[in-house]
Amino acid sequence: MNFRHLIFLVSESCNFNCSYCYQSKSDKWMNPPLSKEIMDFFYPQITDHLQVHFVGGEPLLNFKTIKETVNHVKIKNRILKKKIRYSITTNGSLVTHEILDFFNTYHFKLELSFDGVAQECCRKRGSFRPTIDLIQEILKYPQIELTVNSVFTPATVGLLSQSLKTIADLNVSRLELSLALNQEWPGAALSTLRNELEKTRKNMLSSVRKTGTIPLGFYHRRNEEGIWRCAAGQDQLCVSASGEIWGCPLFYEYFKTRKPKHKDFPKYFFGHFPKNKKDFFIRAKAISENHQILSMDNFHTSAKHCFLCENLDKCALCPILTSLPGKPLEYIPDHVCELSQIMVNEKDS
Repeated sequence: MNFRHLIFLVSESCNFNCSYCYQSKSDKWMNPPLSKEIMDFFYPQITDHLQVHFVGGEPLLNFKTIKETVNHVKIKNRILKKKIRYSITTNGSLVTHEILDFFNTYHFKLELSFDGVAQECCRKRGSFRPTIDLIQEILKYPQIELTVNSVFTPATVGLLSQSLKTIADLNVSRLELSLALNQEWPGAALSTLRNELEKTRKNMLSSVRKTGTIPLGFYHRRNEEGIWRCAAGQDQLCVSASGEIWGCPLFYEYFKTRKPKHKDFPKYFFGHFPKNKKDFFIRAKAISENHQILSMDNFHTSAKHCFLCENLDKCALCPILTSLPGKPLEYIPDHVCELSQIMVNEKDS
């Protein structure tokens, strides 16, 4: 099994309490010896290009492990010289100049979770202004590739266009838009979403006239053509703070309260490191094959199978994220399907 994405869930703690967060918090942190042993074990299976991604909770609560892992890889990579990129998803509240210098040295991709003017009501009061200041500071570091991801709920969707414009006006060149799929979206919220997307389109066109580029990634084409397939367990693995190995952090979260009784648990659990280290790759082949079913053409709503939809090749929905409220993996809730159709129609307009 060769893979090109390795995710370290270095902290299950978080200093924010976002209303739409799907994660259950705990005090588990990954220690540096475990992260180093994981890199030593998987290194021979890594392709020539590897993306190492650090997530949480809030991963910067455990910056020590991040720093020691990167330094360990640097030493290990002196011989084989694989092309390794680092990335992190963070709320930014713990970023210091020391951390920014570190990110700049190792050319980090930094995904900053920031909801613009919706920040105060859904994430953490008092965090709006400091995050604006942080973005302006990050942009001074030429080797940090900044992306700002904003999440909107039925309660905050009315702030979507204003929030994205506020961030784009800071000269952020990469914006991502996410919707809280683990919440029900009533008809009024869906109508507001359509209106806000229309406003956003006009704002982005204005940005194109000024800069020549569209900062919002939503309007860009997917890199892969054809039917969307989940990368989890295929060319991507995630290791939890305690050493559990999954296809991605969402699988870990989904099964956290269901294991080991859930019928699908043995299909998607790669094992525990280092307990299952000896026969890991024998087991991994079969587990990886189980993940192959996770593609849009194998999903369905209450009304029909997704392979019958005319927008099949334009849709990309995470089965785990949409199933977090307790639905089976292959089931796409109707409100999520409608959300996806709205986004597809906006992108085509």
